[in-house]
Amino acid sequence: PFSLPAHVGLPLGGATGSRYVLMETHYDNPNLYSGIRDSSGMRFFYTFQKRQYDAGILEVGRAVALSHIIPEGQKNWQTVGYCPSYCTQRNLPPSGINILGSILHTHLVGRSLQVRHFRNKKELPILTENPHYDFNYQDVMFLKKERKVMPGDQMTLTCGYDTTNRSKVTTKLGMKIEDYVKVEANMNGANQVAFSNILPMIATILAYYIMRG
Repeated sequence: PFSLPAHVGLPLGGATGSRYVLMETHYDNPNLYSGIRDSSGMRFFYTFQKRQYDAGILEVGRAVALSHIIPEGQKNWQTVGYCPSYCTQRNLPPSGINILGSILHTHLVGRSLQVRHFRNKKELPILTENPHYDFNYQDVMFLKKERKVMPGDQMTLTCGYDTTNRSKVTTKLGMKIEDYVKVEANMNGANQVAFSNILPMIATILAYYIMRG
């Protein structure tokens, strides 16, 4: 189960909260098995006691495009996506956002993911990473200590791919689960959504900010 910290929540209804939820399910049945039943679903727990801060999502990455090509026979081919400083400068509140955690996502040829953090041309400690990514095991990773991302900060998402078992290049074409890579890093951030759109990798950052009254 996914549970936000006690001081943070996702608003539902009202003037600013979500009014509906869309569940998207991806199926893959390469062996064409028949008679399979799916019982996937979601259960929400809510309260009328409003939490102190509202959470939101910020996505960082690179879009799936024909220009994203991964050569065959590579042990650690790296692709990089950026959230430039002008994006955070325009979209983040003056007090910045507080990062709570992340979820990193890619497809079958992805082996590692890392989100680097820069401020004033100096690199800060890594925001989140998984050097041993496994497509079959994906989960939310909360930070031990919240991190602050300020307006003007830059974030870089790097994904490493292993195509040593492939004899042809990997591209967007075909759009099979093993043929394209989308990287998502989910981190607790901003109660508004901003897109740094050079998205085959995406860091979806969940965060909150403190309003100054």
